[in-house]
Amino acid sequence: MEYIKSDFDNKYPILNVELLGKPIHTIKDELANILNRSLTELIDQIQKWIKSTEFTISIVSIDFQSPQQGQHSALTLKHDDGGMINFRCSAPLLISLLDRFYNSPVSRLNSVKSQVLTASDFRLQQRLGHLFASVIAPEDMWNECDSSLSGDIGLVIQLDVSCEDTLGTITICIDSSLIQTLTTVTGLQPIANINEQFTKQLNSTKVVLNTIFV
Repeated sequence: MEYIKSDFDNKYPILNVELLGKPIHTIKDELANILNRSLTELIDQIQKWIKSTEFTISIVSIDFQSPQQGQHSALTLKHDDGGMINFRCSAPLLISLLDRFYNSPVSRLNSVKSQVLTASDFRLQQRLGHLFASVIAPEDMWNECDSSLSGDIGLVIQLDVSCEDTLGTITICIDSSLIQTLTTVTGLQPIANINEQFTKQLNSTKVVLNTIFV
């Protein structure tokens, strides 16, 4: 029988069964803590690159959902122990950052024709992606790849970014395989004896049975 994809699949993405029973919410909290601790260092580094102190980053959300698709190519990095991360800056932000990086006297955002992303813009996105990935795992554990993230539920991190007068976003998608890797690396363990606990709870739960004789 052929499987027909329905609206249900779009509303409720697939959860990788390998994550069942694993402390994925702990990984989410740990990533939030890592980002919060690293924001000052990240901001300082990027301010040095663009030679401007008018640059800020704030965390908007870290949620379990399917990887998001953007309007332009994203940087995808693969972890040596398995799993991938997808990094994308919004186009106006990327253009603004590169203008500052090269100390351009004219903003490309003032011209519609100049707002097309160039190879230089994507190289800067690569540099930024590697910087953010190094916060999650050592830089030498990441390799660029052309693979696409699966549609399984992963973690999507949304950041609001301001660069002088330009407001933009950075979206970081972490696939389910990388969540498994991070779970192993951090030494987090699944709930012990989950089947035994479930069985015990089920046996101790009172059930009222109503019968009707016809």
